[in-house]
Amino acid sequence: MSEHITIDEVREWLDYDPATGALTWKKLRSGINRNHAGGYDGRGYGRIMFKRRRYMVTHVIWAWVYGVWPDQLIDHVNRDPHDNRIMNLRKATHQQNQINKNAFNRTGFKGVYKMNRNLAKPFYAIARVNGRNMNLGCFATVEEAAVVAQAKRYELYGEFAL
Repeated sequence: MSEHITIDEVREWLDYDPATGALTWKKLRSGINRNHAGGYDGRGYGRIMFKRRRYMVTHVIWAWVYGVWPDQLIDHVNRDPHDNRIMNLRKATHQQNQINKNAFNRTGFKGVYKMNRNLAKPFYAIARVNGRNMNLGCFATVEEAAVVAQAKRYELYGEFAL
């Protein structure tokens, strides 16, 4: 089994620009594009091979900047997995990382859904708490429901809910 790379090796072989988030090779390696270190997986997250091991680019950047390997996940504040500027990276638990996701529903708002019935208040808001949905009420407009859902998420999860 191959060994993990050290922080010194990270800094010896790679360069990082905190303003752009670019991770580049300092030393040329055969068949390697010097302008960009690593590639992207199927979900759009950066990966890099080093000493026969695969690393998350965000973890390598964290180690390069702070001199320690992260003990948690690294979350993209703005939810863009290609934006690896250090100001856009933060340590997060799995739950915090899950909270900081884009909306994937028809309303376009996290935690807001439309009932299939024709009602005076057709939109309802929820918040996820410990893997369960907490009902936050029904609302006449999608915007009202979104405000309530966002406020509850912020109350529960702070900056990760934005």
